[in-house]
Amino acid sequence: MRGTIRNIANQLAQIAAGWEASFDGPALLGGPPKGSYLIDLVRNASAINGREVNLGITTVLDKWLEGELGRLGRDRDWLSTTTVEVMYELVPSDAFMDSHQGFWTSQAFVAKLSATASVATPDGAAEASFENAQAVNGKTADPARPMPNQDLPPGVKGRPFQIKRKDLGKPMRRS
Repeated sequence: MRGTIRNIANQLAQIAAGWEASFDGPALLGGPPKGSYLIDLVRNASAINGREVNLGITTVLDKWLEGELGRLGRDRDWLSTTTVEVMYELVPSDAFMDSHQGFWTSQAFVAKLSATASVATPDGAAEASFENAQAVNGKTADPARPMPNQDLPPGVKGRPFQIKRKDLGKPMRRS
């Protein structure tokens, strides 16, 4: 059972610092450039720097956890503690791209993320950590750095181009 609990902690930490974290950019951009956010999945609550907020990543983690508990045949009350703390640092994207060759974004900031998940049940407890960097949605760089040539599709290098959606028949919805 300890391996199962450890797996839950690993997955929660990786999801919390993964690409979906970038969608909570507006909440991060409204605060200090360094801080932390805490997600309590037993209480289904989240806070940035001690201030309660509704983070989208909380819903993502909650849905994953619900599916995993179902797969394991466990009820939610099996969990006595399930928290994820993410330390973040917002870095101007130009500075981050200068020090990380091959990384590109049109967003103004990149978040350095360090997530630690803690899971406790009557069968045991585990903790896991994961570090990552993600572009933060919510503010476009001004001016935006052009995409490096090595990342362009063949045939458009050196020429202006437009990225087109594959689902052109469906309007994009913003929430």
